[in-house]
Amino acid sequence: MSTLTYCKGLPTPIYELNSLGVTDFEAFLSAYSAIFHKAACETVNHLLWTDDFNKSQWNTHLQSKYGNI
Repeated sequence: MSTLTYCKGLPTPIYELNSLGVTDFEAFLSAYSAIFHKAACETVNHLLWTDDFNKSQWNTHLQSKYGNI
């Protein structure tokens, strides 16, 4: 599975950091990565076990399951 990475090129000004010492964008990526991992694993397992795949229905399923996390 591919990995989502983020690499800083320049130092971040201190006023852009939150209380955890990261930017809001970095905090978002960290929080989102766990949800993305679960949805990606579930999708791969579903694709391995079914021959009938409807992308629209699957997207709706993922949005309803992971949309409120």
